[in-house]
Amino acid sequence: MFSQSFLLAVAVFVDLSLKELVCEPKHAYLEIPQERKSSGRQFGQNGKSYRDMMGPDVNRESKTSHSSGVLFLRSKTTLTGNTFSQAPTGKTTTSETTAVKLGTSEGKRPQKNELRRSEHHKNTLQLSTEAESWGKITKMRSKGFNVLNRNKRYVINSAQSEMPPSLSGHPSRSFRQNAPHNFASRDGNTFSQRRQQAWAKKLEEGASGDSPLEWCKVSHENSSSVSKNGGINQAKCGLRFNCPTFDECVSETGEGSNSGSVPVLRELCGDGNYCCCCQIPGFDEVVANCSRHSGKLKYIPKLPGNVTFLDFSGNRMVNISYGFFENITNVSSVDLSYNNLKTLAPEAFRGVRFSCIIMDNNFNLDISTYGSTVFNVSTLREVHLSNAYVVSVPDDIFRSSPGLKRVYLKNVNLRSWNTVMFQQLKDLQVLELSGNDMRFITGDKTSSFESLTDLNLVFNDLDRFPRSCVHGRKSIFPSLQKLNLSRNSIVKVSSYGLCFPSLQVLDIGNNPIAKLVTNVFGSRNFPRLTCLHMEHLEVREIQYRAFNNTSLQYLSLMYNYVDFVIENVNESSFRGLDNLVFLQLEQNYLDNKMFLRLFGHLTTLKYLFIGNTYFDRITTDTFAPFPHLKSITLHRNFFWEIPEGVFDGLQNLTHLDISNSRITTVREGTFSGDLIGRLEHLDLSGNFFRCDCDLLWFRWWLRSNTSLFDNSWSVYQCQNLPDTNVTYFQMNEQVCLMSHDASVFTVVVVTLLMIILTLVAVVFRYRWAIRLLLYEAFRGKGHNSQLPANLFRFDLFVSYAEEDVSWVRSHLLPELELGQGVRLCIHQRDFTPGQNIVDNIYQSVQDSRKVLMVFSRHFARSQWCQFELALCLSHVVEHDDTMLVTCVDDVTSSTELTPTMMAVLNTTTYIQWAEEDDAKASFWGRMRMALADGFQRENHVNAA
Repeated sequence: MFSQSFLLAVAVFVDLSLKELVCEPKHAYLEIPQERKSSGRQFGQNGKSYRDMMGPDVNRESKTSHSSGVLFLRSKTTLTGNTFSQAPTGKTTTSETTAVKLGTSEGKRPQKNELRRSEHHKNTLQLSTEAESWGKITKMRSKGFNVLNRNKRYVINSAQSEMPPSLSGHPSRSFRQNAPHNFASRDGNTFSQRRQQAWAKKLEEGASGDSPLEWCKVSHENSSSVSKNGGINQAKCGLRFNCPTFDECVSETGEGSNSGSVPVLRELCGDGNYCCCCQIPGFDEVVANCSRHSGKLKYIPKLPGNVTFLDFSGNRMVNISYGFFENITNVSSVDLSYNNLKTLAPEAFRGVRFSCIIMDNNFNLDISTYGSTVFNVSTLREVHLSNAYVVSVPDDIFRSSPGLKRVYLKNVNLRSWNTVMFQQLKDLQVLELSGNDMRFITGDKTSSFESLTDLNLVFNDLDRFPRSCVHGRKSIFPSLQKLNLSRNSIVKVSSYGLCFPSLQVLDIGNNPIAKLVTNVFGSRNFPRLTCLHMEHLEVREIQYRAFNNTSLQYLSLMYNYVDFVIENVNESSFRGLDNLVFLQLEQNYLDNKMFLRLFGHLTTLKYLFIGNTYFDRITTDTFAPFPHLKSITLHRNFFWEIPEGVFDGLQNLTHLDISNSRITTVREGTFSGDLIGRLEHLDLSGNFFRCDCDLLWFRWWLRSNTSLFDNSWSVYQCQNLPDTNVTYFQMNEQVCLMSHDASVFTVVVVTLLMIILTLVAVVFRYRWAIRLLLYEAFRGKGHNSQLPANLFRFDLFVSYAEEDVSWVRSHLLPELELGQGVRLCIHQRDFTPGQNIVDNIYQSVQDSRKVLMVFSRHFARSQWCQFELALCLSHVVEHDDTMLVTCVDDVTSSTELTPTMMAVLNTTTYIQWAEEDDAKASFWGRMRMALADGFQRENHVNAA
């Protein structure tokens, strides 16, 4: 008991005596979050975060709270900045938060010496926990305190719990000696091993061309990279540690079960205690932070020989003289940004071995007055001169640094680019010339940039593509992989004169380009093009096969407001994109029909964005051509419903956004059980939901699947019930069930009635055709009611229109009655005078052996003729007889045919009259055969 009290008193004494020290050697832990989120503040200068520095898919939230002496950090881990947010005191933490144990007693608020605002920057939160030591952590752990996350606790045995020799003596002792580099987790892997495994996985995902195609981004900020084994490149310039801010001294690449705790070591260094040196065990970089002394520091202190990176920014220096860097001959990277530099000595950098020089944001520095001697550094590989005052850049400014690989001249008022300036840089890989309002590219037209891989020309005033071909098809940029030409004044892109054999990512967004000509982005010009950004153009015409490139996987045409429905977009514009994976069409004009015509052949699509495209209808065929879709975005459109089963064929679908449309209800059959099991994210918020019985199942689904609907329930509102949330509207389920049964019964009854009425209408419309078909089918099988021939007054009753009487008298009477002796009944001659016309017709039909109908256009128009036709049909059917039909004009092609005439013509072989002599002979021959056949059959029946 006495020994514990004594140790506590000693700890308090040490805490008070070291109150003003901010960089005492310490070994603090950062517990890596088990899960990642997407929100949170981003730290660092110029907004550069760990995501920018370390590559894609590295994302951390930032949130700190302190309770019981523990500082919790959930952050986008930043290596370049100086700030992070601080949450109010007393917030609780979860098992997923990052924890750093401070030297305070359990349950008390941290004192001022533990969380103290920096004197040099109001947003910088200094961690001055001088009383903390390895021994104290060991004692607290021995009392049962758990410093690390209880769900992801890493084993530190008694041997590891002892104070390392490098920390057990005077604070000035070098912390590089015997410092622990790796700590084992329960899976037996050290942190460096886990980091290597995680980054190997990330690199594999990045190379696979899959979601979300982060490698398509065209950012040229910080050319830092990650090696294949997961280590950080030692020479990279972007790694800017800042010792006093804890989370900025940490690098971590593990994920999930591979994450771990990272020890951070830091101490005051150099004479005058102006600098703070820090290091992460496992890396060779040692960073000396001598920044932000507001003019108090006029020289570079003598630093330990193992310092590799010097941050000397924000010190209000006006000039750099010869010999200024004599104390840091071993430093490889120096940051001189945010000073007030005006002049540099002609050989200010002579004798140094810098590989990277950062001189950004020295607004009074005019480098146009310096020649080739200013950067006389043979080891220089990277130089930053952005945001400086430049009238012009001397052509020979980099002549003494032939090994340069990365040059950043952003926002330096460079009106033209003289290619001679970089002609001698045979190893140049990255060139940043954005924000310069350049209008011209001048210099030697045969200059070639053999090693250049990244070229950023965004925010300039270029009106055409950079010249890329020389001597025919030889490329000026044979190794260029990323080209950013966005936010220029390019009006036209020709399909000729483009030679980019290695280009993979191209951004030409925010240019006034109005026409995309045939093969402009074809495989001949861009054989390896993978990602194409074309946002915010002024496209009004897309010609045949403009995107004829089988290597293209990512295409973005958002915010172009292209009307795909009008004629100036060729239906084959997007043919040739056989391997397209990602298609972004938001903020254009498109309908379902044209969408399938233009893009229905893109069967390899996995990510489709057609939100805000004025879609007014979705059918079951809309997504049928795309079986590999993983993500669909349909938000802010105009369709009212989602057909049932429209997504069932998409076996890989995991993300679906149909928010802010006009959907009133969601049918239960829209989302099958298999689809629900596959979906990871579904957004239906902001729609016009009608909260009634049909939506009860959706209310239950919304309540029970909070992880699937990860947005707030408050955005699911009832349109018909003001101020009512979909998840809370009330309905009587029994009433809904009864209403459902009644609805089913009503639907069945109405359907049956509709079927019956339809059948009745069809039978009535084609009644004569049906009667004649039945008559032909059963003719001669029933009772025969024909009378003997000698009982008839006439052989043939002729039914004809009044207008056709001349044909009957001049052709029919002479041929049949005078020539063949057939007795004809002609109503002008044979009807009984004074008798009713109806009685005359009926009696004449009854007194005739056969009936002959003379069809014509006049016959179709005559009501009496139609009456005679109906009467004759009834007589024929009743007496199991046949009818002779002849047509004296082209009535068969007329639209005036009545249904009864059409039925007769479809079931009876008719004889067509024509005026040609051969046709007349054929007509009378067929007529004689028909009469003979009819009379012979009748005689045969009577004899039987």
